[in-house]
Amino acid sequence: MTRDGRDDPGQRSPWASGVVLLLGFLLLTAGPVLIGLDHFPSKSIDMDRNHIPVIEAFADQWPSPDLRDYDSATTPGMHLLLAGLVEGFGATETVLQLCTCLFGTLLIGSAWWFGTRVAGGWISAACMLPLALSPYVLGNAIWVMTDDLSLALIVVSIGMAIFIRPTMGASTISGAAMILSVMVRQINVWPTAIALATTLLGRPA
Repeated sequence: MTRDGRDDPGQRSPWASGVVLLLGFLLLTAGPVLIGLDHFPSKSIDMDRNHIPVIEAFADQWPSPDLRDYDSATTPGMHLLLAGLVEGFGATETVLQLCTCLFGTLLIGSAWWFGTRVAGGWISAACMLPLALSPYVLGNAIWVMTDDLSLALIVVSIGMAIFIRPTMGASTISGAAMILSVMVRQINVWPTAIALATTLLGRPA
């Protein structure tokens, strides 16, 4: 808010930039999945050998999947979510890939939105391009893997703690994202400690 009572343009989030960014990301990820240009065995080996078999096994064992011994090095949060889709709606492998495209979109969109807290929308979008065009992020969106969902939850957890004024609601969202991120990848115990420390210390006025 400016001194004369008008909205400060620097404090507004120009959503057009975010829409352009996310549509471009979806074009690069969901596009190849939908038209069948995603068949690269050297890239999809982790999906084919680990994640899809675990999701299918959990779906077969639903509603009591065996969480003690399954063929993945990560905690089972994403696998359980997608297994529920397979069991409840008969989701195909393509649908599961589209889900991970959405997880990647959540990562890019969350990072962009928190970026608009300190910069304009187009500047934030430009800063997101190295992340959005990263082969790591793109590959984990196109092929079913845990990384993009894990990073998206980390961004939400730490972003809420750093950029949003401390309230019960903000702390609840940050904490929930923290817990969910650990359920997706156990290594997130370490980065989410930053969000916890930030929330406990409070945000300066």
